[in-house]
Amino acid sequence: MIKKRGGVYHFKFRRNNQTFEGSCHTANKRTAEQIEAAHKANWALEKVGIGPKEKVPTFAEYATNVFLPDVRINKAAKPATITYYQNATAHLLKSPLATKRLDAITEADVTEHKGRMQKTGKYSVSTINGSLRALKRILNFACNADKIPKVCKITQLDGQNKREFVLTHEDEIEYLAASDELNRQVSTLMLEMGFRPEEIHELD
Repeated sequence: MIKKRGGVYHFKFRRNNQTFEGSCHTANKRTAEQIEAAHKANWALEKVGIGPKEKVPTFAEYATNVFLPDVRINKAAKPATITYYQNATAHLLKSPLATKRLDAITEADVTEHKGRMQKTGKYSVSTINGSLRALKRILNFACNADKIPKVCKITQLDGQNKREFVLTHEDEIEYLAASDELNRQVSTLMLEMGFRPEEIHELD
């Protein structure tokens, strides 16, 4: 099945209780149908052991070329969500995780990432946990697309500040709509990423 989203077609089909989906990277329906057929054929060839195994991408390749573009398309009505994932992923792309293949990322790598961010002394627990949530989301996204067989265990840090007031999504929209451009950008980072004011000042 193909469906048009964000100006281009996406394919989606199931085989052996697994769902395969992705972008066809084209707005031409006939071309999209051919691309979907090719994916189905590749799956069948791999199943009987005569097709080429798809190369597992690195974290940086997948996050930059697949996950973030998908977020921008499917969350176009929620710019704060797009900003959240872009900034959270930026921390991950600066870490050794960036060059690792998706299927090679282990719990030990996640622990190293947490420790590296903590040692800098620049990031709050909320910011570190935000990067961990993004990592888990990206790996689950890849797993659902059958790029990796499973996702390693990812646990967040303890000690994140608890909020006494819960800002609703409706309140957030109303506040951001009433803010000027600079305050809207700063507030988005604080609301979605848990940035402290001093962390925002350090951003390029």
